[in-house]
Amino acid sequence: MALSGEGFLDSDELYNVVLKILAVTVLIDHRERDRELVEFTHAAMLHNHHLRPGVMLSRTMINEWFKAHKTDLTKKLNADKDNKFKTKLLIQIRDKELQRRLLSSIFTIAVADYELHDEESNFINSSLAIWKTHMPTPAEIEAMA
Repeated sequence: MALSGEGFLDSDELYNVVLKILAVTVLIDHRERDRELVEFTHAAMLHNHHLRPGVMLSRTMINEWFKAHKTDLTKKLNADKDNKFKTKLLIQIRDKELQRRLLSSIFTIAVADYELHDEESNFINSSLAIWKTHMPTPAEIEAMA
């Protein structure tokens, strides 16, 4: 299924990029907190529903995806001194609605542990700049809850 304006062959590839962005949000501050993982899983389920209606994923399946990709993503984040890896992920999201929903998810994951670390703040700011947008409104954040 091709999504208009995305440039992807199918929604599975797009969803994989979304999962990586959400996982990066959890891993970026080198503190993997339970609350962040809960929000990651919740956001992954919501984005799956939007991008791939009818495809059912359990929390276990999403958590297994996170575990399977954690080491690779952590290595890439540790080597990403020039932000090329994070930028490459973010520029793949071209649909404005998806950008807004993802930004709400990124923010929600970042503050799930009641702290906004510098790395998380920088990732949010990069997202804002690359997507040429503004912080999510409370209504947008609540819509992703």
